[in-house]
This record gives sequence, structure tokens and C-alpha cells, in this order.
Amino acid sequence: MRLAVLVFQHADIGLAEQPIGAVLLGRRLPDGPAAALSVHAGVLAGVVQVLGLLRWPFAVPALADAADPRAAETIFAALHGYLGTGVGEKLGYLLTAAWTLLVLIALPRVPLWFGALGALSALFVAAGVVGADLVNFAGYVAWSVWAVCLAVREGGRRDSVRALT
Repeated sequence: MRLAVLVFQHADIGLAEQPIGAVLLGRRLPDGPAAALSVHAGVLAGVVQVLGLLRWPFAVPALADAADPRAAETIFAALHGYLGTGVGEKLGYLLTAAWTLLVLIALPRVPLWFGALGALSALFVAAGVVGADLVNFAGYVAWSVWAVCLAVREGGRRDSVRALT
């Protein structure tokens, strides 16, 4: 049990990279409303996913020691439904898809394949909100490929980065 808690605590730390990445990428994007909104969507996407995962290292150990197992099951079901499915997954899907589309809008001169991959992956990720699990999974696989391509594209640029204001 303690190993599982440690794994989820480290997963939460790893997800903290998404808001940082959204801010750093936002500094590289040309000024405009899509770039500014992308930072907010990216930060919120990471935050809600961390909130969803935090139910594991905080609630599960406490509930495992509960005197009344049926009450513990009920409490976990409520936390899982609200933090896990509602906040972490559904809001995470929507905000990740929104961030992806806003980045695509803000990026100048993207190749057609890159724009199509990003837009389709965002659409497929958002499909998880209505329970299309396999489509959502395929969307996250495609989104991961798109995110790596984005990192290579933007990481190779030598132009200036705007300062945080």
C-alpha cells in the first residue's frame, strides 16, 4: 500500500510539469489572445489533473484505516466520482483539448500534418468527456506524438523568449 501511495505522489509531481510547460511555451508564442488563453488553459489542465490524482495519496491511506469499511467505501466512491472522474478526467480532457487548439491557433505557419494531428488529437481527447474511452485513449496517444513534435519544433527555435510580466 505504501508503494502505491509513493507512486501516485510522484505522478502528481510529474503532472506539475504541464503548467510549467504551458507558461514557458506561452512565452515563446507570438502575442495575441490565443497565446494568452493557452497559458491559462494549460495551467488549469495540469492543476485539475493533479487534483484528481491527489485523492489517492491523501484519501486512500486514511480510508484504509477507517473503522467502518462500508462508510470508507462510500466516501471513496464520492471522492472518486468528484475528484477523479469529474475534476481530474472530464475537466482535464476539456482543458487539454482547449490548450492544444489554442496553441495551434497561436502558432505561426504550422505544417498541415502538424495542425491536423493536433486538432484531431484534441478532438479525440475531448471525446473522453462523453465516455468514448477508446477514442480518448487513441487521442492521448496521438496527442503525445503531437506534443513531442511541438517540443522539437519549439525547442529548436533560436528567437527570443518574452520575459514574464
